[in-house]
Amino acid sequence: MKAFLHIGTEKTGTTTIQSFLAKNRQSLLDKDYLYPESPGKTNHFGLAIFSSNSNRCASIYQFLQLDTLEKVIQFKTKFPHILAQELTLSNCNKVIFSSEHCSSRLIDEQDIERLKNVLDTFFDDIEVIIYLRRQDKFLASSYSTAVRSGRTEKFKIPSKTTIEIRYNYYNILNKFANVFGKNKITVRIFESSQMIEGDLIQDFMNIIGLKMDNSYLSVSNLNTSLDVYSLEYIRLLNKNLKKIIKDNPDKYIKKIIKRLETYSYQYQNKQSLLLSEKMAREFMSLFEESNQKVANLYLNRADGKLFNNDFSRLPQQDISPITMNLKLLEITAFLLKDKLIRRS
Repeated sequence: MKAFLHIGTEKTGTTTIQSFLAKNRQSLLDKDYLYPESPGKTNHFGLAIFSSNSNRCASIYQFLQLDTLEKVIQFKTKFPHILAQELTLSNCNKVIFSSEHCSSRLIDEQDIERLKNVLDTFFDDIEVIIYLRRQDKFLASSYSTAVRSGRTEKFKIPSKTTIEIRYNYYNILNKFANVFGKNKITVRIFESSQMIEGDLIQDFMNIIGLKMDNSYLSVSNLNTSLDVYSLEYIRLLNKNLKKIIKDNPDKYIKKIIKRLETYSYQYQNKQSLLLSEKMAREFMSLFEESNQKVANLYLNRADGKLFNNDFSRLPQQDISPITMNLKLLEITAFLLKDKLIRRS
């Protein structure tokens, strides 16, 4: 049997890929491909939980209510057996796994070896699939997700340790290559110009040997972006609303986020992006050498070019406090007007 192990990275459309695969389980089964449910209905977080020997999966434990060490051990003990049952019942020759947590939580080679060992039990061929996004765009998208999830701190460049673990793709790839073999790593770039037909799903399906046809149900892009002004508005709400509203303030923030997605749609231009051109170029300079190695060694690109390094959409300078304050007032007016219209 062959396994396709999609490990992210984060912020490269993994939610969209996973939703497509989950939504089309039956169509995939008809073509001898299994997208199993035992590691997780949509996101196969179970792979990371089983393989991790640290507290890096603590937030997943909390989400799954694995709130005691006994429950975590029980999950890890049962996991291979439950997976084995599902694989046997399916009788499929090809299996697709997908979880960005495999690249973000399994940062030690020992953890990756545990993952390979459990998969080796069932598969004689394992192909690792990884999508990479230009690091400055990854950084901005990560901050957006953090603010949506309740972050109160202002944006800042990550620590050197975080940069090496999370943003140095050469390091990530080397760890997986050391365990699975370099020839088993398929690297794709999260840019429409570098995807099959400029489409993420078609690109992914091509990797696993399938073509899109009418038997598959489509999914839309499931992550709606917010402009920098809306993000700052939400960050301030995260920081201050709990002081004003004691009864479930998160409920109100979620409603406001939904409305600000409409507001953000009107401001998708270079003035609404988080990083200035100067900041983005400085951040990307940290990865010039490592990105070139990835392009050379994993994509056989002699020119060493990994990403489209066009920074023209980015603002030329940081947003001034005056501009930010005016935009925050504009957002408040938008929300008030929106509420009045809905009431009328």
